[in-house]
Amino acid sequence: MNIRGSVLIVGNHAETLAVVRSLGAAGFRVIVGVQHDNGIETRSRYCHEIWKHPNLTDQAFSEELVDFLKRRSGIVCVLPVGVDAVACLAKTGLPIPVAGVSCEVFEACSDKIKAQNLAETTGIRAPYSRVVTSLDELEQATRGIGFPVIIKAVREGPIHGRKAFLLLQESDLLSHFQTWPQGHEQLIVQEYLTGPVAACDFVAHLGDVVAYYESDVPRTDMPDGSGVAVEFLSRIPRTALFEVVQAFTKALDYSGPGCLQCIELENGEMVFLENNPRFSAGVGESIPAGVDIPRITVEAALGQPPGKLEKASDASYLFGRRVHWLERDLTGLIARRRELKGAEIVSWLRMTFLAWIRADGHMNWRWKDPAPALGMLRRLAGRLSARFSDHR
Repeated sequence: MNIRGSVLIVGNHAETLAVVRSLGAAGFRVIVGVQHDNGIETRSRYCHEIWKHPNLTDQAFSEELVDFLKRRSGIVCVLPVGVDAVACLAKTGLPIPVAGVSCEVFEACSDKIKAQNLAETTGIRAPYSRVVTSLDELEQATRGIGFPVIIKAVREGPIHGRKAFLLLQESDLLSHFQTWPQGHEQLIVQEYLTGPVAACDFVAHLGDVVAYYESDVPRTDMPDGSGVAVEFLSRIPRTALFEVVQAFTKALDYSGPGCLQCIELENGEMVFLENNPRFSAGVGESIPAGVDIPRITVEAALGQPPGKLEKASDASYLFGRRVHWLERDLTGLIARRRELKGAEIVSWLRMTFLAWIRADGHMNWRWKDPAPALGMLRRLAGRLSARFSDHR
């Protein structure tokens, strides 16, 4: 295979392994940037080189990145993975293409209230929401909107260890929000709309959608379904969701990857929730289905995008394909074990086993590249052993 040049990947997250494999299989020489200990992705056969760098928030990072690019020939693109890397590289002027969104797009999307306002200006409905800055305002907003409500961050980041909270009644508010969550100046209180979450991964280039993929999520790592997906089922693209993506990307002259989510109402209407201007955590499940989001993102940044998708039916990939994320499934059980009854733990393990055996593919396991998944399972076994030791 001819080497197409080197791509420097910055950002160590759950999806980084899938990105490394995608680009390595596409013929790129893959350099993985790491901050401290080598990540699981560096064990992949598709990782050709490791670049150790300072923390992304340090001033020294930008200086060392520019110096590294000057010293190394053959690097054709820098690819940020994760919101921290996207935010950092959006602000760093580099002499080579960056396969991420611009600073303007990042700011418009990373603030969920701004993103909802933008969606509404394009004619896309968004749920009624209120921004709060204290526990008193949180209590007033939940009562004003009426239970049930969704509590989530204005910008990405866990709230008391969770992605979001579904509060069914006032006692849930008192139970989960006795203190204000650290790291957040504001929270969003949002009306709860009945309907499944409709999500998609996409790549846009100069406002045009050039890659698109949809899947349903049968289960997440949270019992109430508010967590991160652990099972995926690729599905036929929905025209209404595709049109939301088209309108949103056109309004921002969007270039780069994204993960857009809506609530699908009973009448088929899509209500905008958010757009994350980065790869989704489960982007790896789209690749074997026929939509190689990371590869297309890099090629678009290099000026080689595929053709514009005019309508939802133009998105071609395998439908009905199941993918299971074993490590995230078990990690979710470990994290929530104290909240579950014995029968619920047994049920979770049963569903995990069924998901594993009926899957058409697995998020991290590859027969031709087993070392990363084996390392993940070894690390997971160590966590389990430590948990049990604590109870002795």
